[in-house]
Amino acid sequence: MQKEQIEILELIKYYVMHDKKCNREYIMTLIELLTKYRYLESYIDLSKSKIIRLSFKTSYAEYDSSCKAVITYLNNLLKMLSKTQKRLEDRFIRIEIEFKLLLIVLEVISHETEHATQAKIMEEGEDSLKRRILNYSMIPLNTLCPPISEDELKRRGTIAVLKEASIKIDRVKKTAKKMYTIAPHEFMAEAWATEFSLEILSELYKEYGEDLSRLWNYDYFLKLYKNLQHYKTTLTPTRDYLSSLGILDLPDINLDLRGKGMSLDERMYLGLEITEDELKAKTVEYTNGIIQSKM
Repeated sequence: MQKEQIEILELIKYYVMHDKKCNREYIMTLIELLTKYRYLESYIDLSKSKIIRLSFKTSYAEYDSSCKAVITYLNNLLKMLSKTQKRLEDRFIRIEIEFKLLLIVLEVISHETEHATQAKIMEEGEDSLKRRILNYSMIPLNTLCPPISEDELKRRGTIAVLKEASIKIDRVKKTAKKMYTIAPHEFMAEAWATEFSLEILSELYKEYGEDLSRLWNYDYFLKLYKNLQHYKTTLTPTRDYLSSLGILDLPDINLDLRGKGMSLDERMYLGLEITEDELKAKTVEYTNGIIQSKM
């Protein structure tokens, strides 16, 4: 395991053994450890990262790239944990439930810190397919409408042209919101967070000799492709997302999504084309409890 995973594992064990619940200290410690060991100090400002108890937002946490901070919405998170606990109480003992709840919080926080890692890749990383996909996936949506020329403004009138442009931008934003779960930057973050948490769960399993694996849903790959299972032959989340926003129609786009020469794991992580048979095979592998580091 990586250094941060070892420290996080000890933190989780400490909380469970001392009957401590998820609190501000636990959340901030996770953010600090992930920032430190993933060298994200330039992308996560710990002094600006904060925990907000009350919020009109429905999310549990978010990475704010403008101020480079991880913001956690505590009430939302605690309500979700409370509902999860009630669902588990009839099937699991206390120690199992506590492990599960703390691992859920870890997955939430590691997902958001992975967005900081993505920002680092886009700013500092070498050219790669992953970096190009991230750049297109996180392109400002208001730039996807064609520029308006002065001739068009004169010919059609300013109000009519701007109204049409506004409608187009709103349509793009609605499409992006609808397909949010398969946005490449989102499912890549979820992939990393899930894998990171599974590795820690694996160590807990070895140490306690309990079948803690039943506390986790091994549908890692299904998570990434869950909104595309209605397709008959192929599953292509990255292409579907970028195409739906018109990004693949942009001039001079440099993006080969065929995945030639890539392994199945590499293609799945980047959201490239796979078949239903490949997905079924991976699902069986994970539901059998085979936990391996894939990325």
